[in-house]
Amino acid sequence: MCGDHSLCAVELWATGRWVPVFSDAENCTRMSPVSRGRKPKKKKSTASPRHPVLVPVGTPDACDCPACLGEEPISYDTLADALLADAATIEEPDDAFAAELLASTMHMLGESDDEFDKVLLDDIIPSLEAGATVGAQAVLLALGTMTAEGVGPAASTAADRQVAAGVPRPGWVTELGQTPRLDACWQLTAADDMAIVIGKFLRGELSQTFVLINDLVNEGAAEDLALMDSQDVDEGIEKMRAAARADGIDLIVESLDPAEYRRRVETALDIRADQELGYPAFEQISLDDEPEDEPDGPPFEVLETLLRTRISTLPVSERAAVETRGRRSGAEIGVLPSAPDQGPVPGYQLKVTLKDSKPPIWRRLQVPSDLSLAELHHVIQIGFGWDDSHLHAFETRHGRFGQPGFLDGVGDERRVALSQVAAPKGKISYTYDFGDDWEHDVLVEKTTDPVPAAACIGGRRAAPPQDCGGIWGYVFLLDVLADPDHPDHDDQLEWLGLDDPKDLDPDAFDPEGITQRLAELRRPRPAGGRRR
Repeated sequence: MCGDHSLCAVELWATGRWVPVFSDAENCTRMSPVSRGRKPKKKKSTASPRHPVLVPVGTPDACDCPACLGEEPISYDTLADALLADAATIEEPDDAFAAELLASTMHMLGESDDEFDKVLLDDIIPSLEAGATVGAQAVLLALGTMTAEGVGPAASTAADRQVAAGVPRPGWVTELGQTPRLDACWQLTAADDMAIVIGKFLRGELSQTFVLINDLVNEGAAEDLALMDSQDVDEGIEKMRAAARADGIDLIVESLDPAEYRRRVETALDIRADQELGYPAFEQISLDDEPEDEPDGPPFEVLETLLRTRISTLPVSERAAVETRGRRSGAEIGVLPSAPDQGPVPGYQLKVTLKDSKPPIWRRLQVPSDLSLAELHHVIQIGFGWDDSHLHAFETRHGRFGQPGFLDGVGDERRVALSQVAAPKGKISYTYDFGDDWEHDVLVEKTTDPVPAAACIGGRRAAPPQDCGGIWGYVFLLDVLADPDHPDHDDQLEWLGLDDPKDLDPDAFDPEGITQRLAELRRPRPAGGRRR
């Protein structure tokens, strides 16, 4: 899946360019396509159900999502049609987990996109209800367990109306509306490098075992998530240990209680989500990046949604609550005010001024107040036309924040909201490029009504070119360009790549262009829910 299109694997799956297969320890046999078309009848089997996983059709060398191929993006109607066609292929008990994966896909897409959430409520759920099939009812019941509001209750109510209208509800479909039970859970740890957290869930005749691989070097973030054959988990664990021993690694096995299992899973998933909210995800959309390898199973986001639904019914440990508070508040440097958890998030009006610039160079920006400092960094970069090729840091009364992997003695800017370090009329400092030292004063002028995205609503003058020597180097540069007889005049024009000094207009300012570039920023929601 390519890094710029986080949902492309899900779209490929849902529109039939991926197919599900049944997989066990020895072999894989193809199930019906996840696309349009009638599902062939399967022979009855007394064997235990095997887990459907996804494999790409063929082995593409690069991402084949529509955007990467230069095609039109998959429309909501096309995606909805494909999902409905998938539901029509669900007919038998062996299809129960396929129904859950399909419901998880719908839920995840709705959580990621308000427009698709509306498609679910206005189109897909009514269409499933009208379909009056066992498969439609299975998907509705599974979708009903995903969330306690909005889509969840609507799906459950639609399924109940189907029964009232005479649509049969087999026992295996009824089980989809029940809460799975955690049967057993373990963690396998390899020194300080990797932890594998395994949880086996039971619900009626169906069982699933989730395997979450966490990178302890990368703050314990979830690195991969997959399904394991549930028929012999103990044997699977022993095979993992044997393979590790062959590589000189000793995997330590630890049994977990449900609360501790939930804590470790949520912590790893949340850290991964925090990291995605920072550097890789909150970037301008580009097609220039190298595509990543295609996943050979359900997309991470689909399994994550399903696993978060599973663990939401488990007890919460006190340790989890303390660690979550610390992680969100920047515990590296002390205690910060808590970020609000409920209610609409107000906006902030900021005035960002380049320090020592005369006449002043400044931007007036509107941003959500819960913007992380990592996200604010990107907003300022666009506001001033910087290209993010140097280090940066924020100075606040609560401490210094930046990128811990690149700077020593800083808190993680991805885990601190602007509202936690700057109240209305408060000020923080942002420094970019520690050679040129572009220092910016960031003043919170006032609180505003909620804003959907960052925007530039005012300002003055163009920002200096990068690497020109700081604010005093910029003053010297303007003096040189204004004097055709200066010995450095031609050299500076060549360095800037300009033919005419008038092409560098220090008074130029384009708020509409800045706002347009800000609109290209993708701001993902935290995993498991919308930004409020």
